[in-house]
Amino acid sequence: MNRLMRVCAFIFSVAIAVTCFLSGPSLGGTIEKEDKLGEQVAKEVEQRWEVVSDPYQVALVEMVLDRCVPFVERKLNYRIKIIEEKAPNAFAIPGGRIYVTSGMMNFVKSDDELAAIVAHELVHSDKNHILRQAARNQKLTIGALLIAVASKGKGPAMLLANLAQVAIMNAYSKDFEREADLGGLHILVKAGYAPSASVTVLERLKMEQLKRPYVDPGIYMDHPKTEERIDYILKAMKEENLPINRKIPLGLLRPRIEKKDGRLNLWVDDVVVCWGPPLSAVLKSFERFASVIEEDLKLETAPYDVDVVTTKRGEALRIGKSIALRSEDLCESMPALEEIRHNLITALENAKKQHPMANYFR
Repeated sequence: MNRLMRVCAFIFSVAIAVTCFLSGPSLGGTIEKEDKLGEQVAKEVEQRWEVVSDPYQVALVEMVLDRCVPFVERKLNYRIKIIEEKAPNAFAIPGGRIYVTSGMMNFVKSDDELAAIVAHELVHSDKNHILRQAARNQKLTIGALLIAVASKGKGPAMLLANLAQVAIMNAYSKDFEREADLGGLHILVKAGYAPSASVTVLERLKMEQLKRPYVDPGIYMDHPKTEERIDYILKAMKEENLPINRKIPLGLLRPRIEKKDGRLNLWVDDVVVCWGPPLSAVLKSFERFASVIEEDLKLETAPYDVDVVTTKRGEALRIGKSIALRSEDLCESMPALEEIRHNLITALENAKKQHPMANYFR
């Protein structure tokens, strides 16, 4: 059975099971009803998809959730689980429960990108988008929706099918998706994650859609379009003076110093940018150089911002506004500054090829 058929079968089973569940005695207030509803939906989810028990992955998603939860408003019992499913997806069901697929765990490049996924779903839960969207679809209030699904007949099954479709297929309207995107961005910042992760995940998903036109786009399947979402997130980041630095969540343009075959090598990703004899003075200059690369060489850096300039102290290699290496730091067996610049730009171009869907200069 393909994934679409499994999801349709799941939606139908949730509708029947939860309708029967809610047709019993009164369940008290709205939040309590929501929690009970989520409990029943969770049972159906875990009957359809195997829950991943790998201790490292479980600890990772729980750690990310714990860092993000303090920055939501509603005091629900937020929980997260991983389910076995190749397609990259994540979804929230009523009552603060979040599921992330194993495909999504493989898709994300870093804890920052995983946090972007979790924060997005947390906002859907916190703002009760699931019930609000289902109620909106049926032109009902949330209270009326909960009363309706607790009644008998075919109507409740249809309502619950709509609810399950909203949750599993993330069929949210533009305003709810925008709220989850921008709210998730703010959670990332408050939780100490790289805000650019909310952009890099979308850009890489856009690449997946081009490579495989029929790929299930998971949490980003609905309107607004991916490009529009990237645009308004970047706009919000600029307005709030948040750093746009894609290399952090992607793990690119990272310098490292290695000693091999009697010489020191300064690498940026898989490119040897500079080399020299294993002397303490060379090591110190490489460490300063690596520090500037880490801080100032970004995927958003234009090639002309990596340049050899003339200063009062002689020629120097500039990255952005920072002096990275001076001619006086070089010794006879080391490459010239122009060659080092060429190697840096090669590393920069290679990194951009690994993340080709970004418009770095808008």
